[in-house]
Amino acid sequence: MTQHVLPRLITKAGSDELPVRHGCMLAIGEICYAWSRAERSGSIDVASPHLKDQVDTVIVPISKLLQNYPSQYLDGFGGDLTRSACCRLIACLALSDWPHNALTNADLSRTCWETVMRSLEQRNETVQVAAATAVGSVNAWQPVGEERLSALLDGLAVRNDKYRRRGFALALGALDGPIVRDETEKIFLELIEAVAVQTEKTTNDAESRRNAVQAIGSLCNSLGPEVSTVIAPGLFQKITTALLAGLDDYSTDSRGDVGSWVRQACIETLQRLAELIALHPSFDALVETYWPTNTRMAVVGAIAKQAVEKIDRMREAAGTALMVFLWDLPRFEFEGRETLRGLLPRDRDISWSNASEIYPAMVPVLAIPQLRVPVLTGLVVSIGGLSESL
Repeated sequence: MTQHVLPRLITKAGSDELPVRHGCMLAIGEICYAWSRAERSGSIDVASPHLKDQVDTVIVPISKLLQNYPSQYLDGFGGDLTRSACCRLIACLALSDWPHNALTNADLSRTCWETVMRSLEQRNETVQVAAATAVGSVNAWQPVGEERLSALLDGLAVRNDKYRRRGFALALGALDGPIVRDETEKIFLELIEAVAVQTEKTTNDAESRRNAVQAIGSLCNSLGPEVSTVIAPGLFQKITTALLAGLDDYSTDSRGDVGSWVRQACIETLQRLAELIALHPSFDALVETYWPTNTRMAVVGAIAKQAVEKIDRMREAAGTALMVFLWDLPRFEFEGRETLRGLLPRDRDISWSNASEIYPAMVPVLAIPQLRVPVLTGLVVSIGGLSESL
């Protein structure tokens, strides 16, 4: 592998042919990552060469490949595919704990960061996702410092173009480790601001808001049980308020109800936050501080409203979250819960995407006083849709 396959792939990674260089870069990354995993697990033959010992044949050539990669391949025709492959290669090398001092005259990690940061600004969403994934991997390999974090946060500013905001929101969601715990408030406040709907239509971008919501969910998910020690109650309330506001995002453009992307992300993130709180070992001590009774009621009401949406995937997401609140989180109490359980039993096979089935099931929920207004509001919003059930 080291004597024949990798050297040949490295040579062809700079090919003029797009499919060749794309495939070679992906192959190089995956081979190095698989090799390092085999070494760490002890499944590789002791007599086989170790990755970090292959300095002249593997380490230096691959490092030089990244440092000197032709810019015309990244920015010219087929640049999106090449950038995606390059970001995947960087992620694989980071996951392989690639030597930082592979190049005596340059900082390889800086080269990787510069490539990834430029890729976050691209218009192609696939490139942005690949770059954001690489950010998470590189952060574990070479932790983000205050300077790079400031650059990521600055990318969320409304003055930037929408593509930059989308990519940098995704990147923030990929972060983990000490930087998130040390700069918690700064990161979350910027993301909360990015979730808000902008009054100026030229800066109002649904994908940016959706990505910011998903970043909030990813960061909270990565914290896990530590969420109560890292995120203060006041900040947690601000996060919840921003997500509830996101459930009222009905922005539209030529593509239709683009606000539904934000609403769906908010539902999924609220579900995850509820799970983090309800399943926390110190639930009894936390619940009234982080999610008091009125907040839990507001969350359930907002999601019940989305459960009678006219868009099938919105009903599916909201219905799934609602059933989790009712049956999978025993300590997640709210007013009207037992009555709602009787209307939506665990063993009832409900197809939330089927309008003809879900509306007859949800109309009786109007009998619950605490949920009457949000459910009725959702039904009114849905009137005029294409569903025969309305």
